[in-house]
Amino acid sequence: MKGLEKLVDRYLRSGPLYAVPIHPRQHAFQAGKSTESALHQIVGRIERALQANEYTLGVFFDIEGAFDNTSCQSVKQALDEKKVHRAINAWIISMLKHRIIMVKTEAFTLIVSALNGLPQGVDFLLFCGQL
Repeated sequence: MKGLEKLVDRYLRSGPLYAVPIHPRQHAFQAGKSTESALHQIVGRIERALQANEYTLGVFFDIEGAFDNTSCQSVKQALDEKKVHRAINAWIISMLKHRIIMVKTEAFTLIVSALNGLPQGVDFLLFCGQL
């Protein structure tokens, strides 16, 4: 699975993301960018405004459960907008729609199907930008 994910990642970076780039201010799924670079960018803007004796207004918000509640339809729409090959698009959506979550303890085993949400650590879905 990790090998296939790396192949898909390489395809996305050299194909759809090259043809339809994500916004330069998006710090996810871009080489050399991270939470730290996003913070550095905003602090730099604030510092420049302060040095110019200008006002700075910042609005920060956290979308609680954004990844937990993402629908397969919104992922598909984002993949379509990025012109991801239909086979890769279908594979990603199939993987999301057919996930099984299992919790096993000494006392019981619980198995459920995930209807919405994105699994943590699925980097190749972050390129969608709209998520």
